[in-house]
Amino acid sequence: MKEGLYIHIPYCRRKCGYCGFTSYPLPAGNVPDELIDLLLQEMRFYEERLGRLDVDTVFIGGGTPSLLAPSQFERLMKGVRQCFDVAEDAEITSEANPDSLSEEVLAAMAESGINRLSMGAQSLDNTLLSLLGRIHDRDGFLRAYERAAAAGFDNINIDLMFGLPMQTYDQWMSTLRETAALGPSHLSLYTIQLEEGTPFYEAYRNGKLDLPAVSLDRQMYHDAAAFLRSQGMEHYEISNFARPGAHCRHNLKYWDMTPFIGIGPSAASYMENRRYQNPADLHAWKECIGSGRLAFDTAAAEGTDDAMEIFCFTSLRTATGLDTQKFKKWFGISLEEAYQKEPPPVDQWIGQGLLRKENTRLILTEKGIDVSNEIMSAFMR
Repeated sequence: MKEGLYIHIPYCRRKCGYCGFTSYPLPAGNVPDELIDLLLQEMRFYEERLGRLDVDTVFIGGGTPSLLAPSQFERLMKGVRQCFDVAEDAEITSEANPDSLSEEVLAAMAESGINRLSMGAQSLDNTLLSLLGRIHDRDGFLRAYERAAAAGFDNINIDLMFGLPMQTYDQWMSTLRETAALGPSHLSLYTIQLEEGTPFYEAYRNGKLDLPAVSLDRQMYHDAAAFLRSQGMEHYEISNFARPGAHCRHNLKYWDMTPFIGIGPSAASYMENRRYQNPADLHAWKECIGSGRLAFDTAAAEGTDDAMEIFCFTSLRTATGLDTQKFKKWFGISLEEAYQKEPPPVDQWIGQGLLRKENTRLILTEKGIDVSNEIMSAFMR
C-alpha cells in the first residue's frame, strides 16, 4: 500500500471572507524561500524516522500554491523525490487560483511533474465573486483555464460554491452548465460553510448576511448532481464528480483510511495508526521544525473506537458506502456487535429511503445525503 503526501502552502494574496483554512495574506511578491526550506526539512525528518516511504499521490494545497515562483516549484518537487519514492504514475495535484496561474507558473508546474490542477473558480458571476472576496473575475478564470489547457493539463478539477448569499437558482445552474462545457475531468461542489472566526460568520451572526433557504440550497445540489450525471460524470463522493477514471486518487485515501503524511502548518496526517495535526499557527510550526520536532513524535495511537467511527463516517461519504464485510475484517467484530450498546437505526433509515443496502454495503441515497451529518454522527460515540 502506497501513502499519500499533502503539502500546505499557507499564503494567499488576500483571504476570502468565508475561508476557515490556515492562510496568511501575501499582498505582493513571492512566497518566502524560508517556507520551502522548512517544508523540505520536515520531509527530511520523516525520512529519518520512517525511511523512504512509497508515495503515489501528492497534493499541494493551501492557501494558494500557485503563488510559488517557478524555481520554488522545482525545489519543492525535487525535495519530494529526494525524501520519498514517488511512483512513476503518481497523481500530483496542485491547487491554483486563476489570478496567479500564469504561463510561467504553469510551465514550471508541468516541468516539476505536476499533472493535475485544482482550480478555485467558486462562481462565474462577477457580483458573487466580489461578494466572496475573490481576486479574479469571470473572464480571469476562463483565461486561466484556457492557459492551463494550452499548457497540456488535461486533468483539471474546478471548485464551485452554491448556497451563497444573493445567489439565485438560475445563476447557479448557469455557472454549472458553462463550467461543465469547458470539459474539466473533475468538479467539486460545495455549499458555503460559515466557519467560526471568519468575516462571513460574524456577519451572519450579526444579521448582516442572508443565506438561501435550505430548500433552495438542496434544490441547487440535487439538480446539479442530476445534470452532471447526465453529462457522463460519476458522483463518487458527496461533493465530488468525475469523468470515468478521473476520481481524485489522493482524496480517496482520506475516505478509505489509507495512510498519508501532511507537511506544513495545520497539515493533518494519518501514519502508523496515529492521527495528528501540525500546529496551525505559522510561527508555532516554524518553531517545531526549527527545533527538530514533529507532531508525529508525540502523537498517540488511534483507539479502536475512534478508528471505527472514522471508518463509518468517511465510508458513508462515498458512493460505494460503508462496507460491513470490510468493517469486520478490519476490526474483528461485526458492525452490529461494535454498536450493540447504541445501535444506529439502520433499518429505520432504509425504510425511510435514506439508506439502501447493496450486498454488504450501506449507501446513502440522494434523500439521505440531505441528512448525512445526522446519519454519520450516529456512528460517532
